[in-house]
Amino acid sequence: ERLSLLIVDDNTDLAENIKEILEDEGFEATIAADGEQALARIDDGAFDLVITDIRMPGINGVELLRQINDRVPGTPVVMMTAYSQDSLLQEAQVEAALDILSKPVDFDRLHDSFERIAHPRSRVLLVEDDPETRVAVMQTLQSMDGVVACPAASARHAERMAERVSLDAAII
Repeated sequence: ERLSLLIVDDNTDLAENIKEILEDEGFEATIAADGEQALARIDDGAFDLVITDIRMPGINGVELLRQINDRVPGTPVVMMTAYSQDSLLQEAQVEAALDILSKPVDFDRLHDSFERIAHPRSRVLLVEDDPETRVAVMQTLQSMDGVVACPAASARHAERMAERVSLDAAII
């Protein structure tokens, strides 16, 4: 079964380039030019992974991540940015981005993120309301080979995620 990916970037040339590379590797990829388009595509069907630029006109990548977490909890999101010093980077960590990649995109690292999602040894629900603690524990879990962290900031969010994602363990 092929993983379905949504690529969100206002730089259409970059998005097309990423799509071509990923399709050559056997992934099914769809492009959205902005956050609004991405949400419409997400509302039309689920994706196994979303790759989004952080800085975009309209809905930025972090707000998109928040809305994805609310609409389809447990959907992994990888962020991309050309900026190394950016307050949005910290927000992306707090909102539980699976990974944050620098542009130009390191395709080996991106592929590693896909492999982690496609073939996890275990999915761990992490319920923690303190953002700093959630980020620290999530980073520790993500550093473990084969572990995918599914963070939730509230019991309500955790319940919604547990309904959608097959979990192997929980840290509360």
